[in-house]
Amino acid sequence: MRAVRDSPQDDTPRLVLADWLDDHGRPAFAEFIRLQVAVEPVRTRLDDTRVRQMLTREKELIARHSDEWFPTHPYIAGLLSEFDPVFRRGLPESIAVDVHSLLEVGDEILGAWSSPRIVDSV
Repeated sequence: MRAVRDSPQDDTPRLVLADWLDDHGRPAFAEFIRLQVAVEPVRTRLDDTRVRQMLTREKELIARHSDEWFPTHPYIAGLLSEFDPVFRRGLPESIAVDVHSLLEVGDEILGAWSSPRIVDSV
């Protein structure tokens, strides 16, 4: 995770993380990371059947596994149901939260993942 944080634009640490997750019994999360790394450069090519299949699988994985991938802190869980994070290349990239929530639990939100950034407060 530190390598992902240190080199956020490099996919190699993300793919190494996916291998580690496979080796440690988290194959769905590993698949999700690999899938998002593969789909990122072609995400907007919706006329391509393979891209549409990957985007469908992406949605399936998030729907099926989001509870285990997100922090369990009750306040954060409540936020995530209202302000879902945006995933890019397998990890949360951004999340929109209101300023009050950011001040109250911002450290927990930012500490829960290696790569999120606050894009906007609503």
